[in-house]
Amino acid sequence: MASMLKLFKKNGGKDDGNTKHIEQQMKAAHLNEKRTQRILFLGPGNSGKTTIIKQMRKIHNTLSDSDIELMKPYIQDSIVAYMKVLCRQAKEIAEKDDEKATQVEKKNEALIEELFKLTDPYTFDDKLSQLISTLWDDSAIKATLKFRSQFQIHDNVEYFLDRVSDICDEKYQPSFDDYLRIRTRTTGSTIERIRATIEGFGECTFEFTDVGGQRCERKKWMRMVKDEIQAVLYVVALSEYDLALFEDNKTNCLVEALNLFKEVINNRFFHKKTVLVFFNKYDLFKEKIKKVPITVAFPDFPVDTADPHDEEEVVKFVASKFLSSFDGQDYQLATPLHIHRTTALDTTHIQKLFTDISVDLVKGNLASIGVF
Repeated sequence: MASMLKLFKKNGGKDDGNTKHIEQQMKAAHLNEKRTQRILFLGPGNSGKTTIIKQMRKIHNTLSDSDIELMKPYIQDSIVAYMKVLCRQAKEIAEKDDEKATQVEKKNEALIEELFKLTDPYTFDDKLSQLISTLWDDSAIKATLKFRSQFQIHDNVEYFLDRVSDICDEKYQPSFDDYLRIRTRTTGSTIERIRATIEGFGECTFEFTDVGGQRCERKKWMRMVKDEIQAVLYVVALSEYDLALFEDNKTNCLVEALNLFKEVINNRFFHKKTVLVFFNKYDLFKEKIKKVPITVAFPDFPVDTADPHDEEEVVKFVASKFLSSFDGQDYQLATPLHIHRTTALDTTHIQKLFTDISVDLVKGNLASIGVF
């Protein structure tokens, strides 16, 4: 800054009034820049990154009714798509595994044929509502969801199929929960800016960048301007430890998330940045781990000394996998790696977490220029 100010020196090296004014403006601009926290969201597809961004918009009042309304066609189309997937999988599982639980009632077979004759654009009315609701009431369709680890379907399917009559109504208006739960694929990158008052620091700007998590999107990550990012929030769908990746229907989702984390480390994307790992969909994980052991994802889990169904022991083990990814690396993070258990659908939980995290980020950023 001092060298730049030489351009404004005159009269024997003495500053004029304009020079002091310019210097003050430059200092203020520099301080304002440091009050801007740029956070990049990374993680595999379907991990919940976009859901967290949606919560930020809700919490900080940047979400409009029109934003929610835009999701209406996606939500309506999804209930037809979900039912088609479930009917198809019910039949395949029944034939392949001789699984009687997924054999639909004879009287509903004609309804399934009718469903598959439907083509987009669909007409959402009482007739379609009755068709989907009747199939959803068939115990075989609900039983098919118990085999969801064998096929691809979103974890919001029960929520939306329980609301079929509302969604098919001509006066249907999506609720915030509908908006929050609908899954839309992120391509490229989107930036959301919010202003928040941080206790002890005043008003600060937060810039969230959300990038697509599918394999075809990940090359774009490394083109991001690294130097302008203060923090990286890596989101992992912990509950998907027994599911296969959408892209190949073979690779374990949690193993993919861990390997991707290591790949980002190897590209030195985290160097000198604050890194937070969110073990997301924790509410689903807590219930699933009681029935499905973590060994389906990590056969090296120490079953002789720990319980593969124990929530705390499993979290500790998975966390150690992420922490050990830095072993042998010549790496420097801005702060120690932070790992949080999160449920992105819980607005109160996300708001509290953001408050806690934002204070640390602002404090660290201002400390870097000697303000704090």
